[in-house]
Amino acid sequence: MVRHGVVARWALIGALIGVLGTLIGDARPVVAGPPGRELPEWARGPGEVFFAETGHHLAEPFLFYWRQNGGRTVFGLPISEVVTSANGALQTQYFERMTLQFRANSGGATALLVGRGAATNTSVNLRTGPGVRWSKVNVLRAEQQTRIVGGPLPDADGEPWYQISGPFGTGWTKGEFLERQDGPISIATRAVDLDGSRAGEPAFRRLPAVAVGALGPDTDDATYFPSVGHTLSGDFLHFWGANGGVGLFGLPLSEPFVEVSPADGKPYTVQYFEHARLEYHPEGAATGDTIQISALGRQGAAVARINTAPVPQRADAPLYSPDLFTGIRWIEVNLSEQRLTAFQGDLPVVTTLIRSGKEGWRTPTGTFRTFRKVEVEDMTLGGDPSDPDYYYTPGVPWIMYFLDGGFALHGAVWDEQWGTPTSHGCVNIPVDIAAYLYDWAPLGILVWIHH
Repeated sequence: MVRHGVVARWALIGALIGVLGTLIGDARPVVAGPPGRELPEWARGPGEVFFAETGHHLAEPFLFYWRQNGGRTVFGLPISEVVTSANGALQTQYFERMTLQFRANSGGATALLVGRGAATNTSVNLRTGPGVRWSKVNVLRAEQQTRIVGGPLPDADGEPWYQISGPFGTGWTKGEFLERQDGPISIATRAVDLDGSRAGEPAFRRLPAVAVGALGPDTDDATYFPSVGHTLSGDFLHFWGANGGVGLFGLPLSEPFVEVSPADGKPYTVQYFEHARLEYHPEGAATGDTIQISALGRQGAAVARINTAPVPQRADAPLYSPDLFTGIRWIEVNLSEQRLTAFQGDLPVVTTLIRSGKEGWRTPTGTFRTFRKVEVEDMTLGGDPSDPDYYYTPGVPWIMYFLDGGFALHGAVWDEQWGTPTSHGCVNIPVDIAAYLYDWAPLGILVWIHH
């Protein structure tokens, strides 16, 4: 089981990669945000940029995805303009290390398949193997975005279980708790196809068939993927998990082995994945940068004979700088969806289902600023316990007041029925996320509450 943060920025990868070419305000393109909804003015940014180093543009639909998933560190810079298929249904852009494709999601597919996305439809236990006899290693909330990386394997009752991976790590859950979700943007790089078939080489051969767990349970230092017959461990596992995991790099297609790098002619320990080739550089141990991603995007562009020659910079495309997208921290509460999302500029940091005010006690709408923060406090309403509206709740944690009258964002431990208005006007948040937000949000942070 690999854990790399419960409330990391990856929580919204699958949900927030829609394309918004909408123009508002000063007519600058809005950087992509929640699909179908414009972000407020303070989250605006350019919808297209230019990289002088390679002489190419990067625009929506790929710009937001590139920024959200590691940017230059993971993908490198764009080395081509967008290539559109003859029928216009597929857009492809080549980067130094990977290739991205966009295809509008037509929906309809519901079958759970290895390599495809899925989301939990309820709170579920994540286990080290396919069945309840395996130990529990995590609890996933409803609507957790995942990638199916193994299965189906039957449990003792013959019910199918799937191995899934995401920012929470890797583990197994029952298929009935998952729903298929495919995003419109995918990684097109096929690492082992660039040099022809390598299936016969020792490092690429599947490990002998073993019962799940025969190599030991999945841990923070080793994971076995039965669907591909390969393991992932050590520095390769930690880098893979911390930088996008199966969603970006795909599953391992080889065991680690020594190979001469085509870039500098030196031998390195490498491991191949569906969409990447990772190299181990021992000289980076002091700084923690032992793993580097090979430039397979350049190799793929050469194989596909893609024109990578620089192009002139378009007048409305500024030179790329991270400063173009450095926005303030703010919190959105969507009452219609019963969802809170915390943003840094236009990039979502964490999202969660909430409980807002019930009928007669509705949460106020508008734009507010928090004016008081309290780590823990008793909350009460009315002085007569016989009053039907009376309540007294001791020890309410991680409170951020945003409006006089006791309206606040705060943790709630007394109910697990998320996504339903049941509060007396406050915004109830799962405790672990409320604790994170309390530390992350400065006093005076903008809170935008709307339907």
